[in-house]
Amino acid sequence: MLRAWIVAHMMRMMGTRRKGRRNCLNFKNLGLKQTYATLCLSFATTDLFRKAIRNYSIVNRRMIKFKCNDRDRVRAVCAGNCKWVCFASAVNGSEWVQVKKLVDEHDCGTIDHNFHANSTWLAQRYATQLSRKHNWDMGTFKQQVQEDLSVIASKSQIYRARQKATSISEGTFEK
Repeated sequence: MLRAWIVAHMMRMMGTRRKGRRNCLNFKNLGLKQTYATLCLSFATTDLFRKAIRNYSIVNRRMIKFKCNDRDRVRAVCAGNCKWVCFASAVNGSEWVQVKKLVDEHDCGTIDHNFHANSTWLAQRYATQLSRKHNWDMGTFKQQVQEDLSVIASKSQIYRARQKATSISEGTFEK
C-alpha cells in the first residue's frame, strides 16, 4: 500500500501521468538508491534491471536468482520456496526493458549471507568512503558493512573489496 502511494507520488512529481496510457516510471529518473520493484517500471538495459534486482536482494536480505534469461527477457525468482517473481522483457524490440509481471509476496525468511553482496559490489558501494579513509581497518569496515546492510562478509571479501575500491578511485597504471 505504501509502495503504491510512493510510486503515485513520484509519478505526479515527475509529470509522467498520461491519459489513456499506463503510468510507467523510468528507472533512470529513480536512480539505484530506490530498491523496490514496481510493475511497469522501465530500465535502459537488461544489465541495469539485473543490477536493480541485485540491490533489492541485498537490501531486503532475500536470496533472489535469475532463471531462463536471454538478451530480451529476464526472470528473477526467490531462491526460497515462495511466490516472489519479477519478469521483465524488451519493449517493442528496443533495448528498453519493462517489468511485465511482479508478485511481491515473500513467504521465506531473511538471510545473512547473500552471494550478490560480493567484493565487486562492496567495492562499488563503498568506493568513496574507502577513498577518503585510506587506513580504514578491515574489522571496522566489516562492521560497517554489517551495520549498513545486515550482510555478513568474510575477511577475504572485505580485503578484495578494499583493493578493488582503491583501484577504482586511484585508477590502474597500464603500459
